Amino acid sequence: MDASRCGAGGWLTGIVPDAPGRSATDAYFAAHPGERLAVGFDVDLGELVAGHHVVARGLEFGRAGTVLHYEFVPALLAGRVAEL
Repeated sequence: MDASRCGAGGWLTGIVPDAPGRSATDAYFAAHPGERLAVGFDVDLGELVAGHHVVARGLEFGRAGTVLHYEFVPALLAGRVAEL
């Protein structure tokens, strides 16, 4: 992954996320046909544990109310990006 995708200079912590696709979000909607994200976005909410970010994926408006979908994104040390 190109560190420039994380903004100028990468993450403030020097960690660059290995941002996967929406695997957990896609799996959830595959198991719940007829439901979908009403508003999709990818917003980094920050580090939960050193090097691991929480990314908000979007909002679902359902019968039970509004649901925020999010995923945990593991990260790699910036120096290891070249190894990929």
